[in-house]
Amino acid sequence: MLQVEHDTGWKRGCIILRPHPPSSWKANLWIVGLAALLCLSFAIGFALAGAWLILPFAGLEVMALFGLLYYVSLKTRVQEVIQFNHQEIRFQRGRRHPVLEWHCPRYWCRLHVTPPAHPWYSSQIHLRCHDKEVELGHFLSDRDKRILVRNLNAFLQRG
Repeated sequence: MLQVEHDTGWKRGCIILRPHPPSSWKANLWIVGLAALLCLSFAIGFALAGAWLILPFAGLEVMALFGLLYYVSLKTRVQEVIQFNHQEIRFQRGRRHPVLEWHCPRYWCRLHVTPPAHPWYSSQIHLRCHDKEVELGHFLSDRDKRILVRNLNAFLQRG
């Protein structure tokens, strides 16, 4: 998912890239709650029938489901921000705050699109400046990557 903001001459602007989240955190908690209710009700039934050893494993199953949903939710909260002004391009990537920061003079910045090695794979988009390079939007779909390339070309050519 990408959001593009720019002025009329494409001299200043911002592109924000985010992955499409599979579900909200509230929906994930509902899924874990329903799975826990179902799993633990069966486990309690078996424990009352004498197979008490199933209770710890049912708890581990619910904890594993919660952990995996938390991990997926954390991975889909990443955001990339590309800021343009008349002199410089800035790139930042992170979840709550920028973890990776990259900047380059606008004149020297080049866009490089690597075609996929196999039809099932996706293309790669890189911004290059001298000996530095950063990959953009590795989590985007092919359609979103084409839109991103079109907007980046507009920013770089009109700068």
